Amino acid sequence: MIPDEEKAIFFDPAGRRARVVNRIIFICALAIAAASAVLAAGILIAPVLPQISLSQETKSASGAAEATPYSADNRYNAIGNRSLPEDAAAVKRFAFFSGRDPSSFISLQEHYDVIDAILPDWISLAAHGKGITRPWVSGETSVRQFREEKGIHLEIYPTLSTDLSLSETSAALANPENRHLIAASIDRYLADAKYEGVTIDLEQLGPENHTNLVLLLNEIGSLIRPKGRKIIYVMAARQPDSRDQELLRLADLVLVETYENSSDPDAGPPASQGWFEDELRMLQRNVDLRKLILGIGSYANDWDTLGRRRQISVQRAWELSDEAKSAPTFESNTLNLHFRYQTSDASEHSVWFLDGVTAFNQTRAALAIKPAGLALWRLGPCSRVADRRLGLADSSP
Repeated sequence: MIPDEEKAIFFDPAGRRARVVNRIIFICALAIAAASAVLAAGILIAPVLPQISLSQETKSASGAAEATPYSADNRYNAIGNRSLPEDAAAVKRFAFFSGRDPSSFISLQEHYDVIDAILPDWISLAAHGKGITRPWVSGETSVRQFREEKGIHLEIYPTLSTDLSLSETSAALANPENRHLIAASIDRYLADAKYEGVTIDLEQLGPENHTNLVLLLNEIGSLIRPKGRKIIYVMAARQPDSRDQELLRLADLVLVETYENSSDPDAGPPASQGWFEDELRMLQRNVDLRKLILGIGSYANDWDTLGRRRQISVQRAWELSDEAKSAPTFESNTLNLHFRYQTSDASEHSVWFLDGVTAFNQTRAALAIKPAGLALWRLGPCSRVADRRLGLADSSP
């Protein structure tokens, strides 16, 4: 027998201590492995929405920015489904095109590979409703030549609007002969140019013109649909009433202007993420998603102290920000960008805008409900990042 004073301190003939130590080591190893997996997932898996650092509102030449009140509808709710469906890349990509802005054509030349169709403002109601006019013939010709030279399949849906007064437009549509003349002119125009259809943007007409607008859409459809052409109807972002539903039934596609919260006339975010996602849920309940095209904004609103708004390009917004040394902030409640500046005559201005980051956020939310298409407002200067976000292609700035 070994004397007690000669026994090894850690001698454990039953092996009990070894089993306990091994269990502790195994548990520690599991904990370290789990922590490593969580860390790796945090690094490798991107969040649903891109994060950018939020800085405090910087002082512009006009001084510190005042707090902006927001309604509950404007606030962004982080809870919601924004997972992209597997067939998200198949959604058709539209873009508004301005005939009066040469940068629209430049942008189209640069990004035609991520655009399926354009909605150009090439036609309007003629005086007294005697057919249609084409104010941008030379620019239209350039786009058609570009499409032919490149051999690309770019669908074109010219937008019918009106420069007439409300009373003149109402009188023109009230006349059956005028409606027939307008519809026949559109039919000939689309056939001659080999365009895929027409976009109807006459939303300024009130309820008193509803019946005549229904009759006009009926007549246009009866002429162009047998030839495989479509009607896209444009409406403001709102809860569709019974009159809207009647017009939606007459259209092949409906484009909702979710790039602008027209119900809020005051200076503020043009299309906050919270408002945008509320509209998506409403439209999902009320509009056939197989017809639905959702508008995505890429523009800025420059407001003065009298509440007057001037729409400018994103590029111009960044230029104003740089000139005033007033850095835009990414407003956390709305996920829209904002800054203030002061003009040389001491006039205070507030600028809110939608750019590539907001386009990414809204595109991701929109695709989750699987619409028929997305439409960028609009092709022009500094729309490159928004074009790519919308196109689901190379989204690097």
